[in-house]
Amino acid sequence: KGASLRDFFSTGTLHVIYNLTAPKPQHSTNPQLQYSNNPTHSSHPPFHNSSIPTIPPIPPIHHSTHPPIHSPAFSACILAGGASRRMGQDKALIRIHGESLLQRQLDVIQQLQPMECFISGQSGVDYGIEELPVVVDAKPGQGPMAGIATALSACRTPLLLVLAVDMVQMTPGWLQKLLQIDETCGRAARIDGRWEPLAAVYPKTLLPRIQEHLSKGQFALQKLLDEAHAEDQFEPITVSGEEKKLFTNLNTPEALNQFMHPS
Repeated sequence: KGASLRDFFSTGTLHVIYNLTAPKPQHSTNPQLQYSNNPTHSSHPPFHNSSIPTIPPIPPIHHSTHPPIHSPAFSACILAGGASRRMGQDKALIRIHGESLLQRQLDVIQQLQPMECFISGQSGVDYGIEELPVVVDAKPGQGPMAGIATALSACRTPLLLVLAVDMVQMTPGWLQKLLQIDETCGRAARIDGRWEPLAAVYPKTLLPRIQEHLSKGQFALQKLLDEAHAEDQFEPITVSGEEKKLFTNLNTPEALNQFMHPS
């Protein structure tokens, strides 16, 4: 079959996304959706690979007001649309030991076997991974909240796992913890009273609240998640001292150098 189109009408955050099961077009004239046209950049197998091992189930976290669900159907999105001003170059394309940060994060997410996966990125950028579609914010410059809204508009499952492209110490095991939740509640770590919203699970039911914040010019994810938590739409996970390093971002050349050459 030819590529099939799905139209999403919410508040204009996303206009078109290609069905992942359809063949990929060689050239897209739609600026809202871009595909990499150079498959030789990636030495990894296509995204849908039945040989990917399944991570053993992790026991549910106790004291939750929501009944846990093991291995729920979920979508995944790598957040790679930031301007990378402090880094001075697109962080998604930085290579460590011959592999881009984007590919590293995809390798982590693949182990969880999401129903679909895409990149929240910038129009016109060749990310070098042919099998992943790119969803682009209708209004750039609104920060990661806009990218999450775009991804939630696109996803076909009740839950969306998001992961920042530069959070390179994150593990599949921790992300699996986030997924032990029902389909109407999100989950994220909270460290010293602050949420970690860029490695988190968002329910699609939270989309109207996010769109309302965006329409009012309120782009702070901390405030959004505080409100959602107060209304039982989001819950925190306690993080141990050893686990805090998982949420380290590579925002500057100095941080990148320290990660590559630890003392």
